[in-house]
Amino acid sequence: MSVPDPTHEALITEIASALRSVSAEHAPPGHETSGIGHAFLRLWMKERGHAFFFLFRKNVTVTNIQFAELLALVSCYTKNKRTGCRPTSLQFVSSNDFSATVQGIVDALPLSPVSSEPGSKRIAEHYAHLLQDTIVVDTFFGSCCIYLSPHLDLDLRAVCGLSGYVHSCGRNVFVRNITKAQRQHFFEALRHYLRRYPRGDKRIFFTVYAHEDFTEFDTEHRRDLADGLDDVKIHVDKFFMGGQHLVDVLRDLRKEFHGQVAIPDPGDFRDQHRRLRKAADIDQDRTMWLICDYGIDPRSCNRSEERYFICYDQLYDNKNPFHIFDENKPAWIEHTTIPHTLIGAMINVTMPHWTKPPVVIGDPFVGTGTTWLEASKYAEVVARTGDISKTAVRAACDNAEFFALDVEGVKRIATTLVDVAKKLENSSGPSQGRRRGGGVSREAKAESLAGKVREWATEEAVHLEDLAEQILTKEDDLLVRVLFYVALRSNKRHAPGLSRGAEEWSKAFAREATTLSRQMESLAEVRDRAQITSKSDGVLIESRGSYSRSVTIDPARVIALLATGERNASLRVADARNLAATAGDTNGYDVIVTDPPYGFNTDEAAEELAQLYADVLRAAINALKPDGHLVICLPERSSIGKQPSVFTHRSIVTHQVLALAEEAKREVLTPARSLPGPSPLFGPPFYWASERALRRSILHFRIRQRPVRD
Repeated sequence: MSVPDPTHEALITEIASALRSVSAEHAPPGHETSGIGHAFLRLWMKERGHAFFFLFRKNVTVTNIQFAELLALVSCYTKNKRTGCRPTSLQFVSSNDFSATVQGIVDALPLSPVSSEPGSKRIAEHYAHLLQDTIVVDTFFGSCCIYLSPHLDLDLRAVCGLSGYVHSCGRNVFVRNITKAQRQHFFEALRHYLRRYPRGDKRIFFTVYAHEDFTEFDTEHRRDLADGLDDVKIHVDKFFMGGQHLVDVLRDLRKEFHGQVAIPDPGDFRDQHRRLRKAADIDQDRTMWLICDYGIDPRSCNRSEERYFICYDQLYDNKNPFHIFDENKPAWIEHTTIPHTLIGAMINVTMPHWTKPPVVIGDPFVGTGTTWLEASKYAEVVARTGDISKTAVRAACDNAEFFALDVEGVKRIATTLVDVAKKLENSSGPSQGRRRGGGVSREAKAESLAGKVREWATEEAVHLEDLAEQILTKEDDLLVRVLFYVALRSNKRHAPGLSRGAEEWSKAFAREATTLSRQMESLAEVRDRAQITSKSDGVLIESRGSYSRSVTIDPARVIALLATGERNASLRVADARNLAATAGDTNGYDVIVTDPPYGFNTDEAAEELAQLYADVLRAAINALKPDGHLVICLPERSSIGKQPSVFTHRSIVTHQVLALAEEAKREVLTPARSLPGPSPLFGPPFYWASERALRRSILHFRIRQRPVRD
């Protein structure tokens, strides 16, 4: 005889009670039970459960991988409160699908008030685990709401810190279609939230992400905000809520919730927000935002016409140091570098299938170290990466050396970049200035370095690239090598303008140096904050940020990459066709994630590129462990005239992977799973589109050993 599980019995009792409650409200005697599904969703998930909101760096215009990444991270960092274990049968559905499912169950197993006790218990007994382990997901064009049952708990900090595309996250307060939103509904939701999550003796900073207060003053970040945060701003002067002007709604909110929230005056956010947030009665660890986002058309997965007011309480923001630079790391070789945000997401979509550590992640085309660095943020991961180019591997090491610098080291390079750029633009003569005490003055040092840069400026881009290995090997100072990388990118990125005389080299260098310096200053600010009010678990550092707690990568993770002996194991000069050797003694890879050459900016012959893809795909499949993952980024199309080679297209590569897996007595696994929306939004192939030139496809293959059949 089996012994009853008291935990399960308690779950059944709780679900039955919730069903009886909504039944009494929505199915009085003699009436239909319609509406119970929506009522149960509200009670079980939103009022008794947990509502979270995630704002993405980029919206669906750029990529769709952020949704799959988020679901993967939620799968890994959700636990059952009672057992402390990760559920193995999580299901993801939309609000409408969840409501319809509950409604269908109630219609099939009636819950009339006369027999609500046996009816509700019968439903709870049949579907307890389903209702406990289902997560409701509502997607928007640049954000996402997630609702968990009362018995699940989510490590929001880990999801934020390890994500590629989550910009910030917190608890959801209010979501409503703009055409249906009413002032009283918003105030009721806010009042309920403040009762449920008491603020102590501090007021919550509340602000609208308003065009009027931000857009004029965040121009230096415009490129980072495009197709993402810029699109969730609100025109306060133009919007209404239920027929009432939003300006008036905010004025009423300030009066009614004066002792609970603090709203800044209109104007430059850099001044108004900083001033108010310094007040002693303001909670420094959170900010309540009011934003506006679009829905997603389920047929086309494009932006829909529907817009939503969204209010959320931001608890964390993602300050991954690599994301500050993304495609513009200090050590730079090619302008087709894959973004750190994208590589991070490509790794994360495989995470739910990781087994016991160590998890071995490889990239045979690691370039300047994107995958190598991203892999450093996982405690359970061992990286085994390589590149055939010695220059690329040296650049990767330089990037790691840079990210391992302390705050003063980062500031020193940032300042010198600007100083050298000014010297080049002013074309001033040599300075003989020296500090008292014998040291070289800052001005003299800048002039000396500018002299080196002037020598590089006389070289054409191709010749300068040929000299890269010699220069990077000869120069011992990281600062000098960074200046060389800036000179190289100035030649490459501005080649058309330079060649036709439309741009001066010194101005091209100044633009690149200024951008890089500004990013370094942002990194220094994150590091400064991390030294104050911070705590680390050895992987992620949590500290006080501008609007909430910030999560960043512990520099110790990067320092470990540079430790004696570690570099040769995790980063090698190696041929991608010899993946098994690169894996070393790890018995193969759990995950291979890579961005191979496209023949887009290179001169490989067609036969060479075709052979390279065939050889590398075969090597990758053979080097994977029995249940391994291959995640590969490929060019989809170009919008600048020159097209990638046909051998790199996803249709051909997909057929090659299937054929090569068959050849290796393996099979590609496509697991069945529930998705909270159209599969093109949540499943591979994913896409990523650059602002100007290239659209990429991201393929994800799970490859296992073919079962032996009798």
